[in-house]
Amino acid sequence: MVDFDAYRLEQAEWLERELQKKEFRKAKYKIVFSHIPLYYSGEGHGTLHCREVWGPMLNKAKIDVLISGHTHKYGVHLPVEGQHNYPIIIGGGPADTKRTIINVTADQKALNLQMFDDSGKQVGALKI
Repeated sequence: MVDFDAYRLEQAEWLERELQKKEFRKAKYKIVFSHIPLYYSGEGHGTLHCREVWGPMLNKAKIDVLISGHTHKYGVHLPVEGQHNYPIIIGGGPADTKRTIINVTADQKALNLQMFDDSGKQVGALKI
């Protein structure tokens, strides 16, 4: 009923165009949102296909951070040489004690990300 592989290839064409835009290239911070994280979400076909079609573009574009969901297990994953040269932030949810909110603030000096669980406890942070 659905052909996600073809859809991800369409998204890759769109992403390639967006990454070439002057506004993106000159942006102080480059943040990408993707429901499925390219790593830390198993080795299923969807994850591997995302990694294959978008991963090289995102590495080349030198993004600052990828913010994702999908796994429902929160985490802050630093760059890994040979895989992804940017941090990957995964939000949690939807069960009690697993939900998170991600607060991102940025100015000319820094981009700050803080992740809090549903009790208000900070469970992750990143500063760029």
